[in-house]
Amino acid sequence: MNNYAKLDESDPPVVKITFSKEEPSEEVFDDYLKKLHKIISQDHRIILLFDASNATFLNSKLRIKQGKFLKEYQSAIAKSVVSYVFIIPSKII
Repeated sequence: MNNYAKLDESDPPVVKITFSKEEPSEEVFDDYLKKLHKIISQDHRIILLFDASNATFLNSKLRIKQGKFLKEYQSAIAKSVVSYVFIIPSKII
């Protein structure tokens, strides 16, 4: 069961991604990226809202994987994502 990231498409065009405190395994993170890819590959414009209120830092292997994902699907992301919203409760950021 993937509790790491909940993807909510119930309020189009907003897609809300809520991250849990769970540190994802590689398999769970891959599942999240597959779901995100499916969303950005659809033929409509979206707003991605990332709620990282409870998120923990990803380990380096998963950060690298995320970077490769963003690079590989850069054109699909640019085509489908109108705007990003980040909820990150940190005094540093």
